[in-house]
Amino acid sequence: MFLGGIASLAIFAVCGMAAPGDIRNGTPYELVSNPTGAGNSNNDNIYDGTGNAGTDRYNCYYGGWENFPPSSKWVEFDAMWNYSKSAMSTSSSDLGIGSCSDGVGAFGDGDTGEQIGLIWNAIQQVAETSFVDHRFILATILQESSGCVNVCASTNPDPSQPDNPGLMQSDGGSTFIGNSASDPDQQASITQMIIDGTQGTADGDGLVQCINQYGNLYEAARCYNSGSVDRSDLNNGEGATDSIFLDSSLRLYPETDSGRSNEGLAAETEAAFTEMANSGVANLTDVHFTKRKDAERVSGVKGALNCFTFTAGHIWPYKMVMHLLKGVVDKGANLQTMTPVTHISEKPLPDGRWLVTTERGSVKAKKVILATNAYTSHVAPQFTNHIVPVRGICSRIVVPPHKVPPFLPQTYSIRYGSSMYDYLIPRPDGSIIVGGAKPPFWSDRSHWYNNTDDSKLIEPAKSWFDGLMQRTFVGWENSEAYPDKVWTGIMGYSSDFMPYVGEVPDKPNQIILAGFSGHGMPLILLCAKAIAQMVRSGTSFEETEVPSLFKVTKERLASEKNEILDGHNKENPRAKL
Repeated sequence: MFLGGIASLAIFAVCGMAAPGDIRNGTPYELVSNPTGAGNSNNDNIYDGTGNAGTDRYNCYYGGWENFPPSSKWVEFDAMWNYSKSAMSTSSSDLGIGSCSDGVGAFGDGDTGEQIGLIWNAIQQVAETSFVDHRFILATILQESSGCVNVCASTNPDPSQPDNPGLMQSDGGSTFIGNSASDPDQQASITQMIIDGTQGTADGDGLVQCINQYGNLYEAARCYNSGSVDRSDLNNGEGATDSIFLDSSLRLYPETDSGRSNEGLAAETEAAFTEMANSGVANLTDVHFTKRKDAERVSGVKGALNCFTFTAGHIWPYKMVMHLLKGVVDKGANLQTMTPVTHISEKPLPDGRWLVTTERGSVKAKKVILATNAYTSHVAPQFTNHIVPVRGICSRIVVPPHKVPPFLPQTYSIRYGSSMYDYLIPRPDGSIIVGGAKPPFWSDRSHWYNNTDDSKLIEPAKSWFDGLMQRTFVGWENSEAYPDKVWTGIMGYSSDFMPYVGEVPDKPNQIILAGFSGHGMPLILLCAKAIAQMVRSGTSFEETEVPSLFKVTKERLASEKNEILDGHNKENPRAKL
């Protein structure tokens, strides 16, 4: 259906689409002067580059442009386009529809399948006339606006300078004509927005001018985003978007190189650890920090820039839970499995009990404990947007029977970015539980935010675990390790990253223990102990040893702050600053 729509639109575009403007600021539009070097010599080939979408890893490149992959190793345009369509279709809702008064968000719904087809048409036409690689144009569109035709213009803090509107957030360029316009007019408007960003406007340079000035695409991208280029460190935004290439490289070159790591994050981590140690706010006597010189040797992780080691424990959660359940059942508890609660009465019954409805009948309870984590809002709607389902992915990695797995004496957290990490737990049988795999999918919130579908894998991440041990750990190169199981699970993330523990406001004898944001293992046991004290002995929250920040308050439930989305938006900037 969608492909047919694109075919008909493409035929229509050839007949009725407005041609690119002929002049820029009174002079002919400039073209890329060296199309075989920094530009595009064959725009008709949508199957250029590596020939497929690779394995979609998140890469960290630093320094000058020579450290970044050449365009010959980028993914083909067709694969890049198909991978990006789903993100474009939700771009308006992801950005947030509003008035544009603060220069962020979107001013209308979109993108429709038809509009996405119009973007395709425009990219192909502008790439052909400008000699700019169509993949580079698409990557810039995704970086600047997520492909949202109704994106708001970024407000320039200098009122004497033009704002940055349109798909490519160009200097003083065009804004979309609107969803109600005719198809020909929408096509002309979309094409003009891409012309503005690619070939420039009267108020500022486009990709062409930046390519011709610097002679390579990476410095050109930095030039376009910030207007200035630190040639020794292209991730230095100099007031604009830092680390733009961590996103751009993901779009253009999704193969991994485990030897490249995040220099900036390593420096920030060391500085934070030093500050914490000097402040004395935490007892760090059990934490050993290893600097870059010895980090790979101590950790066994290839390319490690630093590492921390400390005493920790690991447990098999399923076995622990089964053991605890057996104990309570042996003591006479009535355990009902496969019995989801569908509703809890809005108010207590006259006798003070709560009516709890399940698919197998109802029960009246004096006290109700909501250990519901990701699914809390289903039965307690006041927690909507405060405890959010977040889908994650995990795996079990093994080696073939004829192989002996190299010894891993520790559990690991391997960090690729501020919120990008894998965690590993070795098992006594030689298998390894590995979870995380955020780099390939985290930028697209539809894969994980408010998503409770654990019947499906996260498609962009399902191959992340292939060869993970070999590319990550010294000595595993010939292990033949492979994932024999990959699955998804649903976590309950708190909008302020603090769990909700204690009595539910205005719901007497309803107590909650939920919202651990993926870090329940070190917190749940002692929080559960406190809940047991509150239920059995009437202990107040303040009398427990639970941190006060965990307490459920009316203020927390009234807050509209969402640190999950705030952090995600910060890590995935949508437009120029």
